[in-house]
Amino acid sequence: MNALIFEEFGGPDVLQYKDIPDPIINENEILVRTKAIGLNFADIYM
Repeated sequence: MNALIFEEFGGPDVLQYKDIPDPIINENEILVRTKAIGLNFADIYM
């Protein structure tokens, strides 16, 4: 699965696309498929 992640705080330059393992769900959990997301100022700087 591809993910846009950050490993340190900073501006948009700290965002990286990485391959991460597919999530494993447990009993009484659901997995929601997301086709598109948005990142805003608070997401990047928090």
